[in-house]
Amino acid sequence: MNEDEIRLSVAEAALRLGVSVDTIRRRIKTKDLKAQRDNTGKWWVLVPQGPGQDSGTAVPEGTHPLEPQARRDLFEVLKSENDRLWQALQAKDDLIRDLATKLAAATAVLMTSERTQIERDEARAQFHHLKALVGQMLAKMNQR
Repeated sequence: MNEDEIRLSVAEAALRLGVSVDTIRRRIKTKDLKAQRDNTGKWWVLVPQGPGQDSGTAVPEGTHPLEPQARRDLFEVLKSENDRLWQALQAKDDLIRDLATKLAAATAVLMTSERTQIERDEARAQFHHLKALVGQMLAKMNQR
């Protein structure tokens, strides 16, 4: 990042550039916009500063730098993003809960000496399948 660029969240960049959040994400993916990902996985867009937008420009105390409609638009974008993230988190929680249950069942079968070799082989196959699913889930998380 250089001095004539500012770092904005995806939602802020969308508002500033007058495009949708999806357009910002697409431009990041196609490298039309410079962006950086932080340690938490959040994207920060590097946007050139325009005249009068430098970091030294003060906003009068008690006012907000955004117009009322822009604030409402930003709120809606952030609310939508928040809802999407909560849904994704819930889906991952459900998947983890399901995988933990299946893993516990497979482990129980493997640990029972009274089981036949066929049952233990089936449990091992389930275990390897679950391991692959967890690997896929982690790979998807790392792509974002």
